[in-house]
Amino acid sequence: MEPGLTRFFPAKDSAELSRMEANAWTAIRMERNELLASTDVRVIRHLELSPGQMDSDLKVYRKSLRDLPQTYSASSDVVFPTPPWESDSSGG
Repeated sequence: MEPGLTRFFPAKDSAELSRMEANAWTAIRMERNELLASTDVRVIRHLELSPGQMDSDLKVYRKSLRDLPQTYSASSDVVFPTPPWESDSSGG
């Protein structure tokens, strides 16, 4: 990098980096919560059809979503799991 470029892209201090990381985690949790909420209808449908039982793929997907903050140490590493109905080759 050329010496003069640092004036256009100043280094961020640790407090600013911490705020940015906290904001990123907030956004991740919001998206995670929306994805969990979007599965509620599927959970209800499974429980109505088979009381006391839920599709294991759906359970794993929801648990993976809930565990995202504990699974990744950096927000930039987060990869959301694929919903089972998107990876289902039978078109289900």
